[in-house]
Amino acid sequence: MYNPIFWKARFRDDFIPAVRRVEDVFLNRIMPTFSTIESESEALTEQLWDEAMAQPYYGGGPDEGDIAEAVQDAGISHYLGLKGMEQGLLNCCALFLYHLYEQHLMLFHRKELLGLREQHNSALFTHKEIHKRLKSANVDVQAFVAWAKLEELRCLANTIKHAEGNSSRELLALAPHLFAPPTQKGSVPDNFGASGHVYSPLVGDDIFVTPEQVRAYASAIESFWLELSAALEAI
Repeated sequence: MYNPIFWKARFRDDFIPAVRRVEDVFLNRIMPTFSTIESESEALTEQLWDEAMAQPYYGGGPDEGDIAEAVQDAGISHYLGLKGMEQGLLNCCALFLYHLYEQHLMLFHRKELLGLREQHNSALFTHKEIHKRLKSANVDVQAFVAWAKLEELRCLANTIKHAEGNSSRELLALAPHLFAPPTQKGSVPDNFGASGHVYSPLVGDDIFVTPEQVRAYASAIESFWLELSAALEAI
């Protein structure tokens, strides 16, 4: 029934490299573009100040203090907006990783666990069905070392997509540190002030994934495929 040699090669040569590419593209190619946002914001503030001072005001013109406050606010707004996008993209990386894992899992399910007449029956495209069929072969993925981290990632992905709900409450119990802003991490307990309210994680609010956590999720997915490969070989 099972073809462990084929799937071992598929996991090794296709699934795992895809996860590593996602990690590399987000962390090493996209995220470095945000390294200059502080200097960009300072330059914008100076530019706006110079432009305001160059205007031919008549009748005294606006107060310089008001201009300074306005251009400072513009620079801060620019910085905070980009900082939010930086965090939002880190959150999206975790979301991307989970759905890549889920799509690969469903591909394995449809090609290996389902019969030829079942492969296009969407009623069978569920995690419950995957677990049932694997357990019938004495493979319990929920006993894998990687499983707890993948459950955390599942709740995180759903929270990033849908904001507050059942998944965010599960996530708060599993990983309260994800609700702590980066400036707070390490200075107070993980759940300090964490209400669990989630409104707009896609723009960097309420959920705060770090590069280290992205690497941990990628590692957990890789571990899952290696564990599944070993379990299939043992059947």
